[in-house]
Order: sequence, then C-alpha cells, then structure tokens
Amino acid sequence: MSRFRRLCVAPVLGAVLLALSACDDGAGDGGLVTGATEGKRPPSVALEAVQDPEGAATAGLEAYRGKILVLGFWLGGCAPCLTEMPELVELHKAYADQGVEVLLVNVGGSPPTVRRAISDFGMRFGMTLDTLALTATRFKVGVFPTTFVIDREGVIRARLAGNRKPGTIKTAVDGLLS
Repeated sequence: MSRFRRLCVAPVLGAVLLALSACDDGAGDGGLVTGATEGKRPPSVALEAVQDPEGAATAGLEAYRGKILVLGFWLGGCAPCLTEMPELVELHKAYADQGVEVLLVNVGGSPPTVRRAISDFGMRFGMTLDTLALTATRFKVGVFPTTFVIDREGVIRARLAGNRKPGTIKTAVDGLLS
C-alpha cells in the first residue's frame, strides 16, 4: 500500500472505530443518567429536516416550546438505536394528543439512511440530520442512543444514555405528564 493510501485510510478507519465505540453495547443497565445539562435549557440549534410534519426545511427546538419533547440522537449502524425505534413510534402514537412530540437526530448519516429508517419503522414525527455531529457535540452526546426529555418550558428534565430497558423513556415522559 502506498504511503498516501495509508495516510488516507488511517483517519477514515479511526472515525469508523470511534463511531462504533460510541454505540453502547448494553453491558450496563442504561437508564437515567444525571448530567450537567439536566435542569437547564438545551443549546439553540437549527437542524436539517429530513422529515418534518409541518413541512419545514430546518428544525429548531424553539418550535416545540409548550410541548414535551423527546429528543433522540442515533446512528444508522447502532443496533441499540434501531432497537429503540419501535418504542419511540409507539410513544408518539400514544402521547401525541397530550402534547408530547418526538424529534430524532441522525448523527453522521445521510438522507437515504434516514429515509430508510422512516420507511422501515413507519415514523410520523420529526427526523433531522446532523451530518457533521455539531449538534451532538453541543449536547455532549458520548454514546448512542442518547435521548433528552424536555419539559413544556424548554428545560431538560432527563438525559437517557446508552442501551436501556424498554419503557425508560415512557417513564420519564409520564413523570412530566403527572
């Protein structure tokens, strides 16, 4: 292999290994993780909308003020992320009439990857793209999936990181509805 090829392959291989290592393997019980962002407002972001129920080209968190927002970060090749998708679809169906919205952020993927997930899982909620992982970095997402539950006033009330037991997100949402 030429020196140039080795210099090109090394960073790409490093990026792939980093992305795979960030996908939680489920060794822990997952669940509620207390982090520096709980109790604070999330950073202001504008994301490229791949699917937006309102037809917008970009999505910002400000549009969800007054609603409970389940904001999930995921990777296309992350098994726990894909395992969680049916739970999010069911959560949206069960709680949409109570002012609960779901917005997913695909990190580092492409529109075809996201559209395939939308089709495969029958998603009817917001789906955005964070191609360069800038939003994930601002939210300090270190493992995937990571889900934030944000209250009606726009304050993060739960940060759920890694592979977790089914129903964990629902429990966090139920706590805000009661």
